[in-house]
Order: sequence, then C-alpha cells, then structure tokens
Amino acid sequence: MTDTSLQSVHPGLGDQAFGRDADALVTVEYQSHKDALRFVRTVFESERGVGVLHGPEKSGKTTIVERVRNTMPDGIAVALVDGTDLRPRAFLSEMLRQFGYDTGLQSTDELLQMVEVFATQQARSARAPVLIVDNVEHMYPRSLRVLNSLADITSHDKFALRIIITCNKGLSPLIASADLDNIARRHMGIFTIGPLSTNETLMYLHARVTARGAQQPYALFPADLCNRIRELSGGWPGKINHYAHEALRPERVRLVLTRDGQTLSYFSFSSKKVLI
Repeated sequence: MTDTSLQSVHPGLGDQAFGRDADALVTVEYQSHKDALRFVRTVFESERGVGVLHGPEKSGKTTIVERVRNTMPDGIAVALVDGTDLRPRAFLSEMLRQFGYDTGLQSTDELLQMVEVFATQQARSARAPVLIVDNVEHMYPRSLRVLNSLADITSHDKFALRIIITCNKGLSPLIASADLDNIARRHMGIFTIGPLSTNETLMYLHARVTARGAQQPYALFPADLCNRIRELSGGWPGKINHYAHEALRPERVRLVLTRDGQTLSYFSFSSKKVLI
C-alpha cells in the first residue's frame, strides 16, 4: 500500500514534534524521567546538595535539567550552563547573567567573588541558588577547578549553592583527573538515567505528535513501527526523536508493505534512507 496523505494533513509535524527545538515545546515524562526529577528534589533538600545525572549521549539529560530549571519555585535563582569548552571567565559570566547580573569586564577572581556574595546572601534568606552544569566532562580543567571552588562556598556553616551536574561517563573519572575534592565530598549520589521501554516508546511518540495537533497518532506511528524505532534507538529519547523525525519527513511517495496488519517494510522514495 502507498500512503501520501498523512504529511499533507500535518505539514512540518516532524520538526514540531521531534526537531531540534521540539523539547522546549513538548516534554513527555516517562518512568526514568520522573525518577530523575525525584532524585534532583532529594538533592535540593539535602544539606550536602550536589547530585550527578549520568547517562549516555541522547539519553535525555539536558531535557531533564531544563525541566528542573523551568519548574523551580519563585524566588530561587537558577542557572543552567552548558560546560562544553567554557573557560572560567565565560563560565562564571554566564552563571551570573542567568542570576540577573551584568558582569561587564571583571576578572575571573572578581566574578567568583560576585558569585560568593550573591550565593551567601540568598542562602541566608533560605533561598540557596541552584547551579546546573550540563556536559561537565567537556569543561576545561581550569573551569572544573572553578566549579570545585563554587562547591566550597558556605553561609553560616552551610553550603550556599545547590549543584546538579550531568555527564556521560560518571563522576569518578573526573574526580581522578581534576581537583574536585569539594564536589566529591558533597555529592550525595549518582542517578543513572535509563531508556524507555517498548510501551513507553509508543506512548512517547504518540504523546509528542498529539501535542503538536495530530488527531491520529496510531496512523502515524502504528505499534510495530514504534517497536522498530525502540529497537533502533535503544530507547534513548534523542535517538527516538531522530528516527521519528526521519519517519515523518515530507516525501513524494511513501511505500508501506504490510501483511496481516503488520508493517513489514517502510520505504521512502525521496531518499536512500529506509526503515525495515
């Protein structure tokens, strides 16, 4: 059978539901996502107040910490900083910018002092600010040492910053290769993000297209196609998005081979990509 109608009904659906900026518009929670959010809340309630989210690339770490940032209570300052290739001054400047400060041309030491003053003031009012560092393993060593210094800021003998770190390879390699003794003594655990199950993958795909206006999610993603996407992606959200986006690419002709109601093969004649 051939099917050329679904994309004409939902032009741009692939980008809207699974494209690069889709996570800002559509967030679907699944079990590991919920467990990660509970872990973060536990970290924030602890006096030690440092936690690590660990998972492979495309596992949804950034989506989770963006959810944390967007749901923080009013009055709590939060900075979500991508640590990739950030030098110390840029790291601190971006952190302070998100805390509401125009940093100008201060030195690294002056910026660090500004963070300390702000964090201790907020902590004294029971509003300890939150720092989330994404992709911490891609930070420069000097920036890691600055992060370690931030973890040592105290107010009335209590830590003044709550810190969440995301990484692909766990914290131990970083601790072994960088001066992160303050992070090591404060961190209260590592949460390892798990993949979506087969059933969660189906619900994830259907929820995302429904949220963007699709009326027939089962027509766009029948159960056997969802199962195949789960198999190809390993259940990791970023990879699910990739394969789902490919499945919804606008095409001249799409051929779906079925037998007894089951999809055997899925062909796109406008590209060399094929989902079998």
